Amino acid sequence: MQVLYFEIQKIIDNARVMSDYRSKTEIDHGEQTIIPSINIVDGPVAKKLLEDGAAGIAGMMSGYFHGLKDGDGNALEGYEYDTAYEDTDGCIVYRLDMPLSFDQRLLVPLKRAVRGGLENYVLSRFADLTGFSSEQYEQHYRSELDKIRSYLSRRTTTIKRTYKLF
Repeated sequence: MQVLYFEIQKIIDNARVMSDYRSKTEIDHGEQTIIPSINIVDGPVAKKLLEDGAAGIAGMMSGYFHGLKDGDGNALEGYEYDTAYEDTDGCIVYRLDMPLSFDQRLLVPLKRAVRGGLENYVLSRFADLTGFSSEQYEQHYRSELDKIRSYLSRRTTTIKRTYKLF
């Protein structure tokens, strides 16, 4: 079983940094339509948006949530939001039962793609809510989802067909 976990506050902070940087860049270039940055006041909104994005990604990875058990044989959930993991509160946790042929070297890129997807989802929905263009963030979000699909489908050995076509 592979576990991917992300601290909710860190993802929101990363999204805040990215939105602040884009706002600063637009100010420096003299743009009139400055995208708002995610402020401390917007934390609850960002957290709700993050929950929606995390659930969407969980739906995409749900095929790997079957048969999860802890060391004592108790059933585990494949996805949890705002839970404690390894003495860290406020985490998003994905538990994946990967096939033996899964390429373990892809765990780090998979984790980065999930984190990037979560951050860009928050940014795109926040821009939508505030009436600004979210196209750039939506493209990045879709790109991260494509990476997640790609990483989950890669194997160390090719899957051999056990039947003949003709």
